[in-house]
Amino acid sequence: MKLVLLILVVAIVGAYSAPVQDNSIYGDERWTIARDGEGRMHLVDLNPLEVEPETFFDPSADMFFLLYTRSNPTDGQRITYNVQSLGNFRRNGSTRVLIHGWTTSSMSTENVFTRNEFLAQGDHNVIAVDWSVGASANYITSRNRVSSAGQEVARFLDFLHSKR
Repeated sequence: MKLVLLILVVAIVGAYSAPVQDNSIYGDERWTIARDGEGRMHLVDLNPLEVEPETFFDPSADMFFLLYTRSNPTDGQRITYNVQSLGNFRRNGSTRVLIHGWTTSSMSTENVFTRNEFLAQGDHNVIAVDWSVGASANYITSRNRVSSAGQEVARFLDFLHSKR
């Protein structure tokens, strides 16, 4: 009898002490699993009750582009919107662009592997985009920055195309 009473007391205390989450205001998609740029899985709250302050992200100032070719396969050459900075860029060559994911940088394992494979397969211009300033925030903030980062990449590719 004492064991049954103890189990009943533990169940009642547990029921009252456990936080109750009312998901009705958040819908069915409050939580998701997201993979970062290195393949690690994270449980992400899509509607956090407490939001950390966002850091400022200016794609034109915070992003940079590294050029790799067979002449410089491991030491990326930083290229900018300046013709003189294009160095090893082959204007008539094929170009491959690598963009890292959430919480990583242009030196992520995936980017390095892919860069090496591109250079092994052909004499390409491989451009690694680094938007780690924007991608290192919490998942939602980083996700919301993808569009502006993509616009900056498009603007840079337009610049490269105009110099061919």
